[in-house]
Amino acid sequence: MMKLTPLMTSLMIGLSALAATDVTAQDRPTHCGATPSNPPVVPDGSKATTDAILNARKSVLAYTDAVDAYIKCMESRARFIAPYMSKEQLTRYDEDMADLNNGLRELQISLNKAIRAYRAKKSK
Repeated sequence: MMKLTPLMTSLMIGLSALAATDVTAQDRPTHCGATPSNPPVVPDGSKATTDAILNARKSVLAYTDAVDAYIKCMESRARFIAPYMSKEQLTRYDEDMADLNNGLRELQISLNKAIRAYRAKKSK
């Protein structure tokens, strides 16, 4: 029979306590997959066709959904892992999430500008 070390004993107690807590499967930390990359290209609205604008809109909406789901997953995960992260890791996490959010916002703004330029071209 294997002798349990103090570390193994405390680990088993911790895992037992975690298993006994009322944590639903969706609340448990999971791997959120890779950060959404390759944002769609937004065409120049003053030169774009209707199909190009519509396709860009669909692509931006799909990318937005992917980024939103990733951020939601990472926020859920952070609730569990943040207590174990160093100050530098927490700062890096916050910066990464802010960069992702800002990049998404810039993409959405560029789509809105393209749509406005497309509509201005159509109204002439």
